[in-house]
Parts: sequence; structure tokens; C-alpha cells
Amino acid sequence: MTVRELRAARLARQRLTAPGGRVDTVRALCGIQAQFEGHAKMALALRCREPLGEDWGDGLIKTWTLRGTMHLISPADLPLFLHEDRRPRLRPCDTFETDEYMTAPRKQYFASAILEALASGCRERSRLREHCAGLGMSETEAKSAFDAWGGLLRALAEAGKLAYAAGRGKSFTLLPDFEPLSRQRAGEELLRRYLLSCGPATLRDAAYWSGWRQSELTRLLADIGAEAEDMAGERYFSLPGGEKPGRVPACLFLPGFDPLMLCYEKQGSVFLPPERLRAVFSLAGIVRPTLLLRGAVAATWKREPRRITLSPLADFSEADKKAAGRAAASLWPELPVKWEECK
Repeated sequence: MTVRELRAARLARQRLTAPGGRVDTVRALCGIQAQFEGHAKMALALRCREPLGEDWGDGLIKTWTLRGTMHLISPADLPLFLHEDRRPRLRPCDTFETDEYMTAPRKQYFASAILEALASGCRERSRLREHCAGLGMSETEAKSAFDAWGGLLRALAEAGKLAYAAGRGKSFTLLPDFEPLSRQRAGEELLRRYLLSCGPATLRDAAYWSGWRQSELTRLLADIGAEAEDMAGERYFSLPGGEKPGRVPACLFLPGFDPLMLCYEKQGSVFLPPERLRAVFSLAGIVRPTLLLRGAVAATWKREPRRITLSPLADFSEADKKAAGRAAASLWPELPVKWEECK
């Protein structure tokens, strides 16, 4: 297996060169990271056979799953992500326990009030906050309940009671009742989907993506019948099936936080040359939008009101620039491309 063959296999299995259905794609990828919904929507659109419409979020939700980050998922996968014996890293305000701003009994009271409000149709975050204030929640307590990174709303999400409604801004929805999978079954299914949609991949890649220990994943490999192949001193695992490899695109625009950047350990990614790592993964935790040139990150980009600005990280020939221009025009036909100086 060569690097080019590895890139081609992963691009196809991630549905970037073999698009699929909307919900099926989200489920196959075990969700799409969604701190910024615009990035998640683009990541999904790139992988779908049909263009996304205004109803693109129907049948999907956003909640905290892998690595404790917000992901776009299908409600059908709640038993998988909210499995038994989960080990999320939560702050006191993200639990039902007493924290510096609110006592446990008060949290239980307002948790019930929030769920009742959702059931009656009060779904926007701002309206839920107003509703709680009307029931006596102080501004100090609101610092816990409506913390910008989670709070009581996250505690309810971790309990499987509510989630953000995808494509609906800061709006929540009640979740259906479900029976969580055991940790063993959840691990098997997560690893199976990962290898089918992201393989061939190393154990280090799988641990980086899932947040599970390599020792746990090693035990699961035999249970799911994974196959191994060596390349350049590394052992790569995969499962039979998945999309067949196609051609590696000349140019491919990816949004910020795209699965292709997040599903593999960034220090050894075949898509990201090590000297360009910090241009993509910032020290503040931001994963910038990228442009792949023949399967390797060669530029970052940003969409501005009147143009697409490309910041090259490598030298582009005139032919490469024309190919990038055509790729940009296919996504944003109304916007010209501006090239910055190579960094």
C-alpha cells in the first residue's frame, strides 16, 4: 500500500469521492464535529449525493459525543454515544451536582422546568433562560445553568433528555427514550464504523479520534474481525467492505473541523505535511478550513462577503491555481478567489 493508495481509500470511505445519503453519511462517520454549524453543514454537503436544502438538519441533532465535543448525529445513535460506563470529562456546572453557582436541589428543580417548557413548545435557548428567570433563577444561578460551554443544558444532554436541533440555531429538542448499549458493544460498533469509514487506520489514529485507550481498542480489534496491513513501519487496520477507492481529486476544499482532519492523529496524517500542521491546527483549538492539492493540505482558506481568500502553504503552479479556481467556482460560483502570498 502506497501513500497515494492510502489517501484514495480514505477519501472514498469518508465519502468525499463516493458520496452517499445525508443521514446514512452522518451515521457512517459516527457524527460530524459541529461547534460551528456552518462547517458541519459543508462537511456533510461535500459527502452527499444530493444538494442540501433548507431542511438539511431534519432527522439530525447536535449533542456532546466523541472526545466531549459537539457533534451532528442521528437520534438513532443515542444508545451508541450515550452508552453505559461513559467517562466524559465534565466540569461541576455540567452535572447535577452542587457547584459554585447553584445547589443540586435547585438544579433538579430547573432541569424539570426546562424539560416541561420544551414539551410545551418553548425551545430557543434565550426563551428557556427567560422562562427560568420567571421561576426565580438568579443571574448567579444562570451562570451555571446557561454556561456558554454547557452547564445544566449539557447535564440534561448527557442524561439523554435533550439536544440541539440541527439546522435550527440555538434551539433544543426533547429526545426519545432509549436503552444505552453496554460499553463493550458500543466500543465494537464505534470501531467497526470507524474502520469502515476511515480505514485503513492505525491504533493511534483510532484512539485519537475516539478518545478510547489503545489497550481497549486492541482488545476490540479481534472481536470485530479487523484486518491488518503494514506500510512504512506502521500497522494499518481495516474491515472488508466500504466504498471502493477512486481518483484522488486535483483540488478539494474542506471546511474547518472536517472529519478528514479529525479522524487521524494529526502528527502523522498522510493528508497534512508536518511543517503545515500549525497553520491548520491552532494552539487555541481551532481547525482551519483547508484546500487539498492532490491529497495533501496545500492552503488554508476563508470565505469573506465578496471573495474566497486562499493562503497557500506551498508553491502553486499556474495549472494548480486554475484547478483551485475551478474547484472554488463549483462551490461558490458568485465569489472570486483572492490569493495571498505563500506563507
